[in-house]
This record gives sequence, C-alpha cells and structure tokens, in this order.
Amino acid sequence: MISIGTINYPQDEIEYFNKEMKLRINTGEFERGELIITKTELAWKKDNADSQGFSIPWDKIVVQAISSENTRSIYFMIDCLWPNSESSEANGAVDNGDHHENEENGENDDDNEEFIDCDEDSPITEFWMLPDNLDDVDNIYYAMTRYPERPEAEESDDDENFLDGEDMEQMNINDERFADD
Repeated sequence: MISIGTINYPQDEIEYFNKEMKLRINTGEFERGELIITKTELAWKKDNADSQGFSIPWDKIVVQAISSENTRSIYFMIDCLWPNSESSEANGAVDNGDHHENEENGENDDDNEEFIDCDEDSPITEFWMLPDNLDDVDNIYYAMTRYPERPEAEESDDDENFLDGEDMEQMNINDERFADD
C-alpha cells in the first residue's frame, strides 16, 4: 500500500539517499525534496515539510526508466490515482492545500496518514525525479533496479515457448525447433 504522511527511516535501512532532488507528479510543478531508496520501497520527503512525504512499495511501481525528454531524469509510473493530481481534480476531489481532501468535520489533518490502495482499474500516475547533479541519474536508476525486493513473477505456460540462454548459444537456423510443421 502506498503511504502519504510522515516519512522516517533508520539509517541502516537506507540503500540510497539524495537530498538534492526535484519531483514532479503528473503535470504538476517540480518540488524540492529528498529521495530515499530502501530494499522494499521508494520514499520522498518534501524540503521544509517536517518529514512529510510518501512511500511507494516496489511492487506498485509498474514502469521505471531514464527519461531524456527536456533533460535527463528518472521516470516512473504507478497504477493508482494520486491525490491532488490533475486526474483527481478532474474527478471532483478538492484538497485543503496539503494534499489531503477537505475534512467534513473540520479537523486538522496534520497528523493523519493517508493510504492509497491500488487496483487494476485505477488510472496511472506519472512521476519525474530530477537530481541537481545530472550525473546522479544513472546511480538512482541503478539503485531502483538493483535493491528492490520485487515479488517473483508467476511462471506461466508461455515460458515453455522461450529458449534458455544455453539453448540459444547452440541455435542453428536448420534446427528442427524452427521447422514449419
């Protein structure tokens, strides 16, 4: 589950850290903050936000890449509707300026933590991370693809149609596996 609220990690859990970052969600403006990568999730803390940010488990990130659009940056996508994004505003959600929807009872939600539960029918949310030092783009991407403990993909019957690396080395165009039946 994706968590929006207070973000704190013990030093021994942090695999990668960069405090000179900018983040944009969907078509919003870039905001400054800190990137934290652990073995289980990616987290972001806004500058001067008293540890407010979000954390996304690796299994919720469906695409990650190095983008070259305008400038080199990290791009990733989740299959969830992000609060206070262009998509949620179009669907009628209104927030009170702190990325939380207005409370009916007028309570202050400074200490509340919000969770986003994703399902297959959710619209996507896109993120761009831009480090101050563009040389860090490769290091961030490496950390995002190396450290995460991702769930193993379920094996399917389709896997039988693919050749193992060893078989490919010995492959010959006249091989009976490639013959027309």
